[in-house]
Amino acid sequence: MPETGQAAGAPTLRTVAVVPARYDSRRLPGKVLAPIAGRTMLERVWRQTARARAVERVVIATDDERVRQAALTFAPEADVIMTAADLASGSDRVAEVASRVTAGIYVNVQADMPLLDPVLVDAAVAVLEENEGLGIATAAVPINDAGELADPDLVKVTIGADGCALGFFRTPRAEAGDTASDSNTAYHHVGIYAFRRQALLRFAELGASPLEHTERLEQLRALENGIAIGVATLDIAGHLSVDSAEKLEAARQALGGRDG
Repeated sequence: MPETGQAAGAPTLRTVAVVPARYDSRRLPGKVLAPIAGRTMLERVWRQTARARAVERVVIATDDERVRQAALTFAPEADVIMTAADLASGSDRVAEVASRVTAGIYVNVQADMPLLDPVLVDAAVAVLEENEGLGIATAAVPINDAGELADPDLVKVTIGADGCALGFFRTPRAEAGDTASDSNTAYHHVGIYAFRRQALLRFAELGASPLEHTERLEQLRALENGIAIGVATLDIAGHLSVDSAEKLEAARQALGGRDG
């Protein structure tokens, strides 16, 4: 299989978005290829990401030939890159793409957000562009009710006065130092990470951290190693993460169609 990536001598891009797409997801295997109103979830994420104004190129990174073949039906071959299968996180997959595609900023967009609002991608990139001292940025939206706060499938973030993340969690735990006790002090974290190139490479070199492994939250690797994460907060919708059959059906209903 010919290696894909960036042609020799090609100019450095400002911002590249990467959609890491694993077939063998933990809770809903094959979800990236699940049909949603006539298109796979992966295609919907790819198309929404491509609408972001800050993004110059969208790469799909996968370790599965089934995903690659499906992606080639809608994405250019140069923008479907095969990566190693034993990577710890989506951001590690993005770092492997960075070894082949040179850019100033890379955005990791999780492949299970078919209703993604492209404004969220632009907002995360803007945090880096406006703060030269930051290497990583992400996005968050308000939590609607206490039920969402208690939902372990919905990742939450608390934010300091400097606009950087204080912590990420699935359920509030006072013994672990989580200070968020209601939906006014925590935000729903959206699965987007914008990295400056050097910050991304350092993140990958660190390897998975103990808390990252325990909580299954890759962003904790950065915080455990003293790397600040800026957070863009927006009062918008379009951030449903599909991690169950029920949420897959909700996405289908939201887009006006049923599949499967």
